[in-house]
Amino acid sequence: MFHIINDISNMEEIMNISRRTFLKTAGAGAAVFSILPRWAIGKEPAPNSKINVAIIGCGGRGTASVNEAGNFDRANVVALCDVDWGRAGGSFNKFPNAQKFKDYRVMFDKMGKDIDAVFVCTPDHAHFPAAAWAMANGKHVYIEKPLARTFWETQELKRIAKKTGLITQMGNQGHAGDGWRQVKEWHDAGLLGDVEEIHHWTDRPNVFWKQGLIERPSQNHNSGNIDWNLWLNVAPDQPFSPAIAPFAWRGYQDFGTSSLGDMGCHFMDLGYSAFGLGLPSKIYGTRTEMNDYAWPAKAQVVYEFAPNKYHKKPIKLFWYDANDKPKDLKNFKQDAIDRCSNGTAIVCSKRNVFCGNAYGGGVSIYPFEEFRDLRKSNALPAPTIERVGGNPHHEFLRGCISGKQPGSNIVEFSADFAATVLLGLVPNFVPEKELKFNGRQMKFTNSKEANNFLKSRYSYKTEFLPEKI
Repeated sequence: MFHIINDISNMEEIMNISRRTFLKTAGAGAAVFSILPRWAIGKEPAPNSKINVAIIGCGGRGTASVNEAGNFDRANVVALCDVDWGRAGGSFNKFPNAQKFKDYRVMFDKMGKDIDAVFVCTPDHAHFPAAAWAMANGKHVYIEKPLARTFWETQELKRIAKKTGLITQMGNQGHAGDGWRQVKEWHDAGLLGDVEEIHHWTDRPNVFWKQGLIERPSQNHNSGNIDWNLWLNVAPDQPFSPAIAPFAWRGYQDFGTSSLGDMGCHFMDLGYSAFGLGLPSKIYGTRTEMNDYAWPAKAQVVYEFAPNKYHKKPIKLFWYDANDKPKDLKNFKQDAIDRCSNGTAIVCSKRNVFCGNAYGGGVSIYPFEEFRDLRKSNALPAPTIERVGGNPHHEFLRGCISGKQPGSNIVEFSADFAATVLLGLVPNFVPEKELKFNGRQMKFTNSKEANNFLKSRYSYKTEFLPEKI
């Protein structure tokens, strides 16, 4: 029977209840945090030539982590975990000697001493519990974007990562790429001038899943290979529906973070990293009609970032989804925007920036003709920022061996970056009101209602969480 609490503001209470529940059901060794050897917390290279890797959620998106870990010459894939063994079949076949699990708690209980690093590739609602459990067991952890489902979860993962000192990484391809590095170099060299506005637009969710006035399933369907209880994890009990799993969960508040959470950690990294935006000072949003189960069919969000040491003037960032796009941007031709289904336009005082790649690649100074002229005349600055040289999976694995934190590690970058993205979900619940956010206090200062949506709207099933860390 699940143990549900009514207030998740006290993490100590969660962890203590969780420990009592889990010790009764799965043995005493699964979630005990202990002092780690220096190599296991990224202080020295591992004594062995290879590190042992586990993948939680090895079907679906997790196959990328399976493949990249398998292609890394200093990694052994020793454990594969997925609640849907049918969908995970390809990964199982690729590594037939890896131990197979449905429950990550059982995996850590049985193989805790044999795993060095973990990839968390579950749906959004299970990112926080699985990653917290991994770090509680002293494992370096890679977590797919958007790191967590709520603002509070991002900050709690930051606290745990800082306390444990483990190597961490949020998996967003763009941060390992050259795009934001090039834009920062152009900006630092004075080619762009002052940044005024950043516009991001996407065709999600319409292309891949639906959002809008969708009702909670009332009839239980056959879940097939999916262990539905384990799939739900910390989320409320409800009937299984193929409209939710295995793929379309992103459109539902219990599990996903809408099109903004899905793509925001790709798009928004470009300006966030290049211009040192930090947490927003104001957020305003509009949306179509919404119920208490699914995210709205369409939303627009405006973030404002106050001046800081990286940018001397306020910067506004606009988010459009469901095929909405910006109009009448200064010095942009509308057809350049309209013919791009997923894109970014950065309006600056000297030269603009355009990116037609959802992952921040292929950036260009706009107009394109001027960019070509700058390249021909060698007027673009030479690279000054270190390049990753590879994908985020390999950046993480190299960090586990060398002790060097990846660029998108939780403590220094991805917790606050993902928190910024997820703050854009709050106007769905408090629409058409300018919400003022205090980054030091980590709360909205002009809306008690808005602060209610920084945490989960439901009570966690605490047996899926580790003990207090």
